[in-house]
Amino acid sequence: MAPRVALIYYSRTGVTRALAERLAEALKGSGASVDVYEVRAVREYSKPLHLNPRLIIDTVFRGGVDVVINPPGLDWERYDIAILAAPIWFGRVAAPMMGFLKRHRCPGKPVVCLTTSMAKVEYSWRLARAAESAGFRVVYHVNVVRGVPSVEVVEEVMRAVSSTRG
Repeated sequence: MAPRVALIYYSRTGVTRALAERLAEALKGSGASVDVYEVRAVREYSKPLHLNPRLIIDTVFRGGVDVVINPPGLDWERYDIAILAAPIWFGRVAAPMMGFLKRHRCPGKPVVCLTTSMAKVEYSWRLARAAESAGFRVVYHVNVVRGVPSVEVVEEVMRAVSSTRG
C-alpha cells in the first residue's frame, strides 16, 4: 500500500511553496498519496518582511501567531507521515508554522522537517525541536538553501516516506 503523506507548509514569498510543490510531485511520482495543506497567518505580513515590526515581534518574542489551514479539515488519522516545511526568519522558524504546531499536536506521528533560508546554516533542528514538542517523531530534517533541494535531499525525503508504508 502506498504511503499517505500530509505535506504542510507555510510560505510568504513563494520559496517554501516551490519546495513543497516539487516534493509533492516527486512523492506522487513515486506512488505516494500526497495531500498538500497551506498554513496561513490569520493576519498576513506585509513586505518588506525583514522590516516588518509585527513579524519580528511574532517570530522573535511571541513564537507563533493564529493561523488557518487551506484546505481545512486536517485529519491526522488519514496519514502515515507528515512533512512540515517553513522558512527561517531571524534565525527562527516562521511564526505561522510555530502557531500551527502549538495548535496541532500529533503524538507519535512520523514527520520530516524542512526549513528554507538564504544561509547555509542547518536551521532545521529548530523546526524538528518544535515538532517534537508537539508530539511528532522526527525521522529526517534538513535546511534547504533558497528553496532548491539537492537530489540527495529529495531522495532522503522519499526514503523517509517510503519507510512508513501503510
